[in-house]
Amino acid sequence: MKKKTCLRDNFLYNFYLATFLISIMHSFTVFGILPEQETAQKAIFSPVQLHEHVIRPHTFTDPNSNKNLIHLGDYKLDRDKLSGEIRTLTGLLKFPVNIKNLEKKDILKHVLNYVDEHPDLFGVSSRDLQWMQKSTLANDVEYFLKFKVKRNQHLIFDSTIDFRFKYGNLVQIHNQSFSEAEIVSEDVLGHLEEIASNVTHADKVLNEKTLYRAVATEKGYQLVKVASYLVKTNLGKKLNLQLESHSGKVFELKDTEYHFGTRAQAKIFPRWHNEEQVVVPMPYLEVKTGRKTKYTDLDGLVNYSEDQAPSIDGLHGKYVDINAVTGGGVNTR
Repeated sequence: MKKKTCLRDNFLYNFYLATFLISIMHSFTVFGILPEQETAQKAIFSPVQLHEHVIRPHTFTDPNSNKNLIHLGDYKLDRDKLSGEIRTLTGLLKFPVNIKNLEKKDILKHVLNYVDEHPDLFGVSSRDLQWMQKSTLANDVEYFLKFKVKRNQHLIFDSTIDFRFKYGNLVQIHNQSFSEAEIVSEDVLGHLEEIASNVTHADKVLNEKTLYRAVATEKGYQLVKVASYLVKTNLGKKLNLQLESHSGKVFELKDTEYHFGTRAQAKIFPRWHNEEQVVVPMPYLEVKTGRKTKYTDLDGLVNYSEDQAPSIDGLHGKYVDINAVTGGGVNTR
């Protein structure tokens, strides 16, 4: 029977764990997420190759922010360089209540009311929001909420509005609603599914849904309506295909699986804290991959192909758990 090691009973683990917490961000190396059989896929889909549309707005700090929106609290404001819209507020923001002891449903109600009370900030109403429940983070110190934004009842795929609370106080709002973006066209071709099948040599075309995608132009942002499909190719690959609804052009084509290879390593003291640190692999580290859990091998390596991105939820393993405790006061003697 496997038994987890008590950290206090083992000096090596004590030094190992303390150092790992400091060095994990620098030492956890991801070698890449690459589609398998890339050469074969390019031959089949040429000239349409796998590609993903990613939009990352650039911002600048507005030095006059407190003068314009003093009623929101004491904060730093960042605006979008392209459109001038408010993207991020960070500081001690005014909020009707401290949420620390509230129930989840009451927190959600206050946040949605806050959106409706500040149309100048968000450019949308609570009716346009879809709560991303799986993205909620709640612990004794922090509470994070994430929403997607809808336009004409369809999700804007690239949108997000985030609320971040600390000790019950609102400390940051991230607003990527693209409320300023204009829709390119609402026209829809009548044979999009046939195009989807022809483009990918698909055996099956499934799960059509309509979305908007944000696109950056010289004049600002635009929303492109797309038809999104899950297609299964004649090689057995599952791909996500998005076609521009008004033109039938391929907007995005990407693999639905994450092909992932990682090595976990950290600097540790071999035995005592006055010795020189050495880099060692991190065996048996728990890596969650959607519905499954995998562990790094003796060399710190883990490889897999799954339909969900990997995550490390704390530093846990087969034999050791690391529970970081932060935020406490420091007492001098």
